[in-house]
Amino acid sequence: MSELERDIKYIKGIGEKRAQLFKKRLGLFTLEDLVTFYPRAYEDWTMPLKICDIPLNENVCIKAKIASEIETKVTYNKKITTYSFYIYDRTGQVKVVIFGNKYLAESLETNKTYLFYGKVKWNGIYRQMDSPDLKKKATLSSGPYTVQQRVFPHELLKGLCQTRWSF
Repeated sequence: MSELERDIKYIKGIGEKRAQLFKKRLGLFTLEDLVTFYPRAYEDWTMPLKICDIPLNENVCIKAKIASEIETKVTYNKKITTYSFYIYDRTGQVKVVIFGNKYLAESLETNKTYLFYGKVKWNGIYRQMDSPDLKKKATLSSGPYTVQQRVFPHELLKGLCQTRWSF
């Protein structure tokens, strides 16, 4: 039996219980199954676009600075709090709206550079990105951005934490 035909329960950090979850939810039985399992989508953070080049309604990565103070609004009978601000680069600006994530909103700083990932839509007057994923500049390298994440359906991964393995 080759190494690729070994049961995934023998991979360090997986074990019997987690191997059963891989088998039941993802249909992965062997190491070969695991290394040939491809995600349904990729978030490509490697090539941030300039704001002037952003296509609408497509997932994009933008490297930009926060231009304005974060504005807080409570909506829907005080059930949802939104945090909004503008980001900019040399070519334009985009309004960013974050829904209900107070910790994230409080951790952001004006005039700091971040990578924002999400869909940009046209709001009639300005471009807007709702609840993007973001990475702080401190996590960016000085060269080409090599952050690339694999995205799996969340319901399949319950109990199969991605942070334990490098893909």
